[in-house]
Amino acid sequence: MSPNDIFLKLSGSQFYSTSDFSKGYWAIPQLLPSRQSAYRARHSTETAIIAVHNEIVKAIDAGEVCALVLLDLSAAFHTVDHQTLLRVLRCHFGVTDAALSWCSSYLSQRTQIFNTNEQLSGPHVVGCSVPQGSALGPLKFIGYIEELADLIINHQLSYHLYADDTQLLGSTSTSNIRSTVDRLQSCAAAIHQWCDSRQLQLNPTKTELIWFGSRANLQKIVATY
Repeated sequence: MSPNDIFLKLSGSQFYSTSDFSKGYWAIPQLLPSRQSAYRARHSTETAIIAVHNEIVKAIDAGEVCALVLLDLSAAFHTVDHQTLLRVLRCHFGVTDAALSWCSSYLSQRTQIFNTNEQLSGPHVVGCSVPQGSALGPLKFIGYIEELADLIINHQLSYHLYADDTQLLGSTSTSNIRSTVDRLQSCAAAIHQWCDSRQLQLNPTKTELIWFGSRANLQKIVATY
């Protein structure tokens, strides 16, 4: 059964439910990054924490240090461009024809009204954002940022995603820290450029770098940098 068949079968059902959608389409193996723990069956904040903790502990047990970079997107759900999202669904997920039209209909003709001092303005047509409180909005968002995983892997770094939060991980010996730092900086710059292409914005106030390791190895980092 093709992705389009699944979309149409589910969306055409009178008793269509969002859980059916999730199980029927987005749950296809390898459709989304394996290290995305948000809005997926059998995934949660616990799986995200366990995955990151496991990588850090393995590095320390191996006598290495582990760098963890925390990245956060500002108002991520509100900046998803509708046309770009539809292109991603078509090019990366194989959604075409009536199924793509269904997705376009879901996104189109959404409006918002502003209330200031009890004065209403609008309604204004919204050309971006996905409804965060809906069942489909979050799923479309994690599909929208799916390419981020490949970008990180190309920089020979590990990662984990939870919705709009990204964790970059790089493990190394203390003698090779400079190379790891260079890769992290290069990856962060590439992510920034990629976000610009998707009309997403990194939040610099929530960007952090944390080193993990034994006390002796961490002292070597302090002495070096």
